[in-house]
Amino acid sequence: MLTPEEKADYKKSFQELKNTEMKMINPTNEKKKKGTVTMTIHLGMEFGITLFLFLWLGKKADEYMGISPWLFFLFGLMGFFTALYRLIKSAGRLSRD
Repeated sequence: MLTPEEKADYKKSFQELKNTEMKMINPTNEKKKKGTVTMTIHLGMEFGITLFLFLWLGKKADEYMGISPWLFFLFGLMGFFTALYRLIKSAGRLSRD
């Protein structure tokens, strides 16, 4: 039979071991925080680059065809909605992880 003090010691040791094991399984370290910040910056850069690329293509198409602002606006809208779609898709993937 164990005394109450021994039971308390075993219970305390078991709890410490369980806490250590949980930290090894699911560590709350800085890597996850850095990954989230990096992914957030990536999403913003991707949005901006996609929009810029579509606007640039619209401007070049306007210069080639000679119908000045129309293709610029059309490609700008296409770029905005494409970038928005990719942002929502990537954010959903980020929230699942």
